[in-house]
Amino acid sequence: MSEEGFVKISRKMLSWGWFKDVNTAHLFMYCLMRANYKDAEWKGVKLKRGSFLTSLKHLSEETGLTLQQTRTSLQHLISTKEITKQSSSKNTVIIVNNYEKYQDVNITPHTRSTSRKHNTRSKVTKYQHSGNTSVTTDKKKKKYIPPIREEYTTASPERLDGVGLALVKEKKAVVSVAEMRTFGDTVPGSNDYLACGFRRGFVNSGTRMPDDWQDIYRCFVRAERKQQNEFLDLLESGAYREKWGTID
Repeated sequence: MSEEGFVKISRKMLSWGWFKDVNTAHLFMYCLMRANYKDAEWKGVKLKRGSFLTSLKHLSEETGLTLQQTRTSLQHLISTKEITKQSSSKNTVIIVNNYEKYQDVNITPHTRSTSRKHNTRSKVTKYQHSGNTSVTTDKKKKKYIPPIREEYTTASPERLDGVGLALVKEKKAVVSVAEMRTFGDTVPGSNDYLACGFRRGFVNSGTRMPDDWQDIYRCFVRAERKQQNEFLDLLESGAYREKWGTID
């Protein structure tokens, strides 16, 4: 696989059905970047443009997903015809359907380079003619102030399973997607993928979100990716249902 070149991603992806499914979206992005941009051949296997040779184990290792997460995400993409999988006793070929939509074939490297140089020269000329105007405009821009990183030391658990938190009387806790994502915006390092993935783990496993879920989520965001995946695997397996209860 060449690491050069690019793929086109439309803003329509924001309304794509799998966009909020962290694992499936992540795997599809990998497939787009991994696919061959031209016909190729590997150890006697002919690969068409938009396809690549792989295995379930290799996909898991390359994306950081578990084997089960990789298997499930592949089925999602196959079910909606984003990709096609051709398997044999020796290998697996992944085909990105409608690959032409993501790979621009009308612009050659030379053309892109020439266009980039032309745009650069145009910008330089524009700035030279503008004189002090651009300087005056820059001074009017508001100074960027980075957000203050809050430290959560007393409320956060020591581990993702909630150890260290004071247990309270169980009660039904309904947390919507909107509430989860809104809260995620207040947690340093959080994003929509993490917030939705965290909540989905509880829903898929039927585990009730504990009253102190915000503290557990803060700890989840600060954990390494491997620890996050291990926690989600345990959660979706139902390992915490006895501890936190089940969804009514």
